[in-house]
Amino acid sequence: MTRREYITGVQLIVGMSEGYVDGLLFLFFLYAYIRIYVIYAFIIFLVSIFAGYYTTTLETEELRVIFNQLLEDSSVLSTVGPVTLFIIIFLNNTIKSLFAILLGTFFGIVPLLMVVANGYLLGVISYFAIESYKLPLLMWGIIPHGIIKIPILIISTGYGLWLGNSFIRKIRYKEPMKQNIRIALQIFSKYLIPLLFFAAFVEVFITDFFLTLVI
Repeated sequence: MTRREYITGVQLIVGMSEGYVDGLLFLFFLYAYIRIYVIYAFIIFLVSIFAGYYTTTLETEELRVIFNQLLEDSSVLSTVGPVTLFIIIFLNNTIKSLFAILLGTFFGIVPLLMVVANGYLLGVISYFAIESYKLPLLMWGIIPHGIIKIPILIISTGYGLWLGNSFIRKIRYKEPMKQNIRIALQIFSKYLIPLLFFAAFVEVFITDFFLTLVI
């Protein structure tokens, strides 16, 4: 897709009504343009998982101390009620996803670091789960809400990298990027926030049910 086709398409779709069907057309059209950034984010995420797992095989005890400290710090969440926990998780994921998008305007560095950190941590967790023969616990503890939350993280990172590239093009070629920021925020508010809301609900009220089956 050429840049001229992209701009023409954006102008056409932004001029449409705000109906949900038109919004889906907008989403699919935009995906054709930013999918390379989403693919980059996905590859980086996978590499980070393997890096986290492999590093843990080399520095097991050092990372075990850090991992146990993280578990201890997060244990305070077990003392709050499910509704409060739901709100905390939803707000935390929403803010992180928004930061991954907006802070991408500065060369895409922040969303890149965020997806690397999340992938690395998942790799570390996977190592200790396998080591302690708790892989089913890891799977049921992540998969129910992870199939929603992880793709959102990757998509948010993709948009952040896209805006980072837009920022570079703005510096080099004086291309405007305000429209791109508006598009990213529109996708975030209209599609990603509802999905994050659903993911938080699943994590608090459904994932916990599956965990009771394997603990």
